[in-house]
This record gives sequence, structure tokens and C-alpha cells, in this order.
Amino acid sequence: MESLILQQQISFRNLIRDLLQAVDEEQLVQTAGSMRPGGRANILDWGDSVWLEQFRFTQLEMRHLVETLEMPEYIHCPESRNKEDRLTALCMLLHRLAYPTRLCDVEMQIGWERSRFSRITRATALFLYDRWKHLLRFDPHRLTRHKLADCAFAVQRKGCPLDVIASFIDGTLQDTARPSRNQRILYNGWKRIHCLKYQILITPMASSFTYSVQLKVGDMILQPTRKVALWTSLTGIFGDLCDGTLNTRI
Repeated sequence: MESLILQQQISFRNLIRDLLQAVDEEQLVQTAGSMRPGGRANILDWGDSVWLEQFRFTQLEMRHLVETLEMPEYIHCPESRNKEDRLTALCMLLHRLAYPTRLCDVEMQIGWERSRFSRITRATALFLYDRWKHLLRFDPHRLTRHKLADCAFAVQRKGCPLDVIASFIDGTLQDTARPSRNQRILYNGWKRIHCLKYQILITPMASSFTYSVQLKVGDMILQPTRKVALWTSLTGIFGDLCDGTLNTRI
């Protein structure tokens, strides 16, 4: 009796193994040619010119970045248990942010599997936001009158003909899903999408201030918040004519 049960268990395990092997072979046939020949590329062998094209930073600069950003040794994705070392994870994120790219193109060019690439970039972005999100808020202790004067001097040293430009402004639209109610609040007639609109101010010392703005008005008539008005009352801002009507806009 025991031998019969053992034989049945062995037969069942062999059946499961054959089924899993058949599924793997079918997946390989369906995805043939989608991955880079030879597997994942070794990005550490690339030259600085390639790093600049793919990630906007050289390899040495990237190593400094992971230290400065205080990233852990590995970026973990708890849902899938995927993990990557911090240098590769930051490269994945910067590659995705450098220019619009499809996940299938990333698989073909670099050999990063699409689902793993997507999960790691999301986990890296969430870590960086949670760790450094306080820098996206207005900081009255760092952005003082004297600090802004130093920023204006730094901009002037780079060749600016004016000595009052201490920050730069720009705006962006962030796509959102179409809401089930009050769709007109988020609808942008210019882009013909549902989105949130933001403006950002950034200084030479990498201090920034991001704030949301009304959606139903154009950039030419956006009104600054009280904190932005305080900022602009101390110094000048460089931006194009479509970025509001601040008195100190150049």
C-alpha cells in the first residue's frame, strides 16, 4: 500500500514538472526576440559618453549620487520580492526619466525585463520621494534674503547680464485618470486630457518649491501663492512669458 502511494506521488510530481516545463517553453516561444541577445547588458562596462546619453550622468557622478541621496544598498520591491543594487536601480529610474521609452524597447536594448524594470523604478521613485520630499516644500530657513542674493550672484557669474535673477520657473501637467464625477475640474482643453497643473521654482543651490495651480486658467494669468509672492518680492525670476504675471518675472 505504501509503495503504491509513493508511486502515485512520484507520478504526480513528474506530471507537474512536465506541465511547468511546457508552460516555460510556450512563454519562451511567445517572447522570442523581445529580450536583448546575450541577456542583460553590463552597464559598468559602458563609457561615460554612453552613461550621459542613457542616464544624463557619468558613472562617477552616479556613484556620488547614490551616496548623497542616502540610498540603501538594495532597493526592494515588497510585492514581487524583486531587488536591485542601488546603482542599477537609480540607473533604471533615470533611464526612464531621461526620455519617453517603451518597456519593450528597454528589454531589447538593455535586457531589463519589463515587469522587473517597472517595479524597481517605481520603488526607487517612492523611496527618493519619501526621503527627500521635504526639499519640495518652501523652506524659509534656507531661502532667506541673503541666500537668494548669493543665488543671484551665482547666476550672474555664469554670464547672466542681470544681477537679480536668483531662480527659474516652469510649469508642467501631470496626467490623471478621468474622474467619474466633476470631470471638468481636471479637464485641460489645451492638451485635451484630464490632469493636474503644477509650477516649480528652482535655485542654483538646488532648492525648489513646487505648488499646484488652478486648472481653469492659463499660465499667463496664474496668480502666485503668498509664499511665492514673498519669494519674488526679494529677487527676480527667469521664465518665459507663459509662466504667470509676477511683477518680478523676467
